[in-house]
Amino acid sequence: VSRKHAEIAKDSQGYAVTDLGSTNGTMLNGTPVRAGRLADGDELSFGTTTVRFIET
Repeated sequence: VSRKHAEIAKDSQGYAVTDLGSTNGTMLNGTPVRAGRLADGDELSFGTTTVRFIET
């Protein structure tokens, strides 16, 4: 995982993830993405670390 790997931000349409030019990339539900919309239950992978996005 890079020091500045990805950014998660909220906008008027919900949440989005943006890869910040990381070496190993960002995966959204197993698919490499530079940017993507997030939905409740999505899985994000940063290198070997995987987290689940839960919107509350």
